[in-house]
Amino acid sequence: MGTSKLFTVLGNRQYDEAQYSLKGKTSSKVKCAPLALLELINWDGGVKVVAFLTDEAERIHKSYLSKELEKKGHELVIVKIPFGANEEELWTIFRSITENVEQQDQVAVDVTHGFRSLPILMVAALLFLKEAKDLKLTGLFYGALEAGPREDSPKPIFELTRLIDIVEWAHAVRIFRRYGHFDHIGRILARIQDEIQKQGLSLERPQMLKKLGMALEKISLLLYQGLSLELGKAAYELKNIDLERV
Repeated sequence: MGTSKLFTVLGNRQYDEAQYSLKGKTSSKVKCAPLALLELINWDGGVKVVAFLTDEAERIHKSYLSKELEKKGHELVIVKIPFGANEEELWTIFRSITENVEQQDQVAVDVTHGFRSLPILMVAALLFLKEAKDLKLTGLFYGALEAGPREDSPKPIFELTRLIDIVEWAHAVRIFRRYGHFDHIGRILARIQDEIQKQGLSLERPQMLKKLGMALEKISLLLYQGLSLELGKAAYELKNIDLERV
């Protein structure tokens, strides 16, 4: 089991205090979104907050972050990064992200602050780490600082985790079209039901999505192994899944 981590990038300026809201919950007033996420997400124990900062950003934010995280019982790790102004600096940031993930870490990512190019780089690194180190992405979050009916209203935090799923779907479809394997599609379907049931993401929750996904995985494996008798039985089981309840 890996470590619970929260990745964030902070820019080279001071931020005003604000409240943030996520899924009906509202945080206390904080100066940056990652501190709000520590209140708004259910964590199992202490969290290692990994802040990717330039030298100037470290000078501005280190003292405040350290004090707030110590009060909340969380750990702060500061990782120095360049601006990302050219390809060499972008690769340096990419390596910094990958070097701060261990096998099976559970990572939430905040992309509220910092340069707008960095969320794209962060997503690319996450996709790589999900395969290379079996990273468990617990959420991709963006605090909309300009949103809200009034200036003093809580700032909504948007969960963008499904953007990662879209890329995974594209990869699964490519594998199916190129090689005829649909075990990747099956795994995604099975995982989606587990996540929806766990997080309560839908009022009408799927009942048979996981069963459909596991059936597709099984058929794909039997096709690969050339086991025709077992394949026929698995195909019959797939046919009898009630797709109306998926």
